[in-house]
Amino acid sequence: MKETAGITLASLIFTLAAAAGAGGDLPPLFEIKNAEIAYYSISGSTPEELRAEMKRKGPRGWHAYTDWNLAWNCREVTVTCTVTMPSWDPENPDPGLRKRFRVFWNNLAAHEQGHVDILTRSVDAAKKRVRSMDCFSAGLAWADTLRKITRESEEYDRVTGHGQTQGAVF
Repeated sequence: MKETAGITLASLIFTLAAAAGAGGDLPPLFEIKNAEIAYYSISGSTPEELRAEMKRKGPRGWHAYTDWNLAWNCREVTVTCTVTMPSWDPENPDPGLRKRFRVFWNNLAAHEQGHVDILTRSVDAAKKRVRSMDCFSAGLAWADTLRKITRESEEYDRVTGHGQTQGAVF
């Protein structure tokens, strides 16, 4: 259900430009760093409709999701990270609902950035550790890094209520 990011991003930029021309009262869009961004489209004109769309279309049953993978060969590692977020591009939205969705979207993106940051910190630390290791030891260290990232990410979700304590509630 993922759309190509270029097409969705273009519609998102058009929406932002229209909002800026209509008074610019929307907060700026949160920029997720160190990850590719994918979008899934939602539609609706009420909070209930938007929540239902995110529940139905969201990745793995969530409103957003950070998916990552590590592949290593001895001391070299390849990291991929994709954050999937909702995209709402209504024709004539209620300005209050548009602003409410933007605030939610930004808080959701900030929460997902936390997952990306856990990945980035863990991989950077592991890269330093494996520099002087033989390949067998480096492989064990990368496997340990995978487990560490998973544990920290699960704990992060537990502590934040999957972003609820950070305002990722719509």
